Amino acid sequence: MATLAAAPAGVDVEERPRASMFTYRLAYPGVHAPATRCFQRRGMRPSLPKDPRCVFEFAQRSRATFQRAHGHTCVTNNIFVHRGLADKARLACVLSAMPADAAPPFPAPSFVGDGPVALMHAAAGDTSHRNGPWCIKAASVNNSLGLHFFPSWAALRDGLEEFCARHAEERAFVVQPYVADRLVLYHGRKCHVRLNVLVAGRQGHVFVHRTPVVHVAQAVFEPAAYEDRAVHITNHVASHTTASRVTLAHVGEDAGVDALATCAFDAMCDSVARLMRGLVGHGNEFLPTENCFELYGFDFFLQHTDEGVLRPVLLEVNSGPGLEGRVDERLCEEIIEDTLQLVLDPWHDPAAAVGKAPCPAGYRALGPFFGTPSPQRPLDVASATFLAHLEKVRRFERRLDDEDAGSESGRSAWHAIEWSHVLAVAATGARRPCAPRLFMRSALVRKDRLAVYCGAYLPRTTTVASSSALLAAVEASSSSLFVLKPAASSNAHGVVSFNRDGVHALTSRFSPPRLHVVQDYVQPWLLQQCGGRKMHFRALVLCAGECNVYLHEEVRVLCATRPWTRDKLDDALVHVTNASANPDGTNLSLAELHDDEGKPVKERVWSQMSDICRGVFQSLEKAPRREFLRLTNTFEVFGFDFLAAGVGNGKVVLLEANPEPSRTLFPDPIVVGPDCLDGPGAPSLTHFRQII
Repeated sequence: MATLAAAPAGVDVEERPRASMFTYRLAYPGVHAPATRCFQRRGMRPSLPKDPRCVFEFAQRSRATFQRAHGHTCVTNNIFVHRGLADKARLACVLSAMPADAAPPFPAPSFVGDGPVALMHAAAGDTSHRNGPWCIKAASVNNSLGLHFFPSWAALRDGLEEFCARHAEERAFVVQPYVADRLVLYHGRKCHVRLNVLVAGRQGHVFVHRTPVVHVAQAVFEPAAYEDRAVHITNHVASHTTASRVTLAHVGEDAGVDALATCAFDAMCDSVARLMRGLVGHGNEFLPTENCFELYGFDFFLQHTDEGVLRPVLLEVNSGPGLEGRVDERLCEEIIEDTLQLVLDPWHDPAAAVGKAPCPAGYRALGPFFGTPSPQRPLDVASATFLAHLEKVRRFERRLDDEDAGSESGRSAWHAIEWSHVLAVAATGARRPCAPRLFMRSALVRKDRLAVYCGAYLPRTTTVASSSALLAAVEASSSSLFVLKPAASSNAHGVVSFNRDGVHALTSRFSPPRLHVVQDYVQPWLLQQCGGRKMHFRALVLCAGECNVYLHEEVRVLCATRPWTRDKLDDALVHVTNASANPDGTNLSLAELHDDEGKPVKERVWSQMSDICRGVFQSLEKAPRREFLRLTNTFEVFGFDFLAAGVGNGKVVLLEANPEPSRTLFPDPIVVGPDCLDGPGAPSLTHFRQII
């Protein structure tokens, strides 16, 4: 194996959090940096939903993978049925249906319809609030984009048809009285309070974050200026005058009321609790489930009553809130950290959770509203079935760790690199400091992904994840012999040769979360020099920088222990050529190999290998960056395994590409250092030939 460079200077690996075997998916706009830091503190790495180790998802609703959460293999930050909260029309219906003494204060009466006619029909029976200003909202549009104000009922009626026509794609609208009197203002400007609320688990545990943020309009409040959105719109998306976070304490200081922050927070928590109680028993509107949680942004106006009491008026509830990332990234990180302590830590790292308070200091617990928790599992975000899945993944990862035991660099070599530092350097186009691994390479080193992008250079390969898929792959092939391999293993671990009659005996091998590939068995090129034994070629391929690829001149020929035969498919010493499976097998240089006529085979085999390598890396350029990404300051040596087919007199095909190839196969040390990034002429490239 090549001797590789160390991680960039200044990286203290010992101070890193212990690496987790589990990964997460992050697809939540606006919170990427603070959320990433929270996951990094837990030793977790980003991944994709198809990765069985990806057991936690923090994503916007349109990109959520509900099928995995409901299949008990992932925890997601989205609740599937939540329209009674997040849809303005359904929320208005829920609030209107609640008894007056049980409902939280909200703009009433609220009328819901799918167009002008339906809205006027809904309002026809109620004429008690026709005086004063009104507003109309599109039910599913956020950030104040589907919102308009009217000074009177007559103006609303006249402008209704035009507004609905501008939002023809909307299926519902809400008409409400505009709350304009006795408002609590900040520096004379209209404002609303954003309260971040977490709902978790099937029993609907509700937690309210203790740091609400005040959103302030751009212009001084003048109730009559209904066309001026700078006066009436308070969303951060529309208002850019607030240079820093405004809190309830600031509003209280401006109003001269010391207790405003405490009183307002208590009253808003009461409104949240009232609404959640009103949703109980209405599973078609809101249905919390196991393996799901969600953060909501509750928006309130604060209003003085005739009795001098502070009254929060619930305006709307937003799913996928910005978590104050636009205003204060530190607060955003605090909210995410507090949330992960509740919904991730108890099952991800139970030992670390021991002794911690059941509720982080940043949250106030309002209690479960949809069931009674058991004493053993007071916060049951993760289902028992999901916990069983975690144990399966743990066992699977331990097996891989055992397979990699004895490898000099092991599975931690990639993870030991400070990738944030490497990426920052790469963004400048510099080559130093560098990393001795490619940043993304799964399209090359995973057998299932390699077949997707480079199938033309492999034997016929099909990815299978079930016994039925295996049977279908065999049925679709014209071959009579096959090879089954785990998609992510190495050293011939789990490789099985079989014929059509033996396929049914393999069905027991398929247990999640492991993928396999099934390949047509290539009848090997048998040479007298190798005693009629099956052989394969191990070549070292160096990827350096963004565009250079080199093939080492020294190629090893690895032979099985026993002569090849189509029979004895269960004898690994006949059909497996890996050195780890053949301690007594032959290992010679390709330069020493001759065909049965005594002619050297190196040049024609080496030429075919270089053509295949060139084609492979050109094909990988089409792979997504999340699966294959080379940077200006990264390099890596891979072990490519080739097989010469008996049909075609030595036609070479690619079998697989291996990261961290074993150094013991080569008689002389092959040292590759950072100088390989400098191009031809570097000492590290003395015995490499450039192919790209």
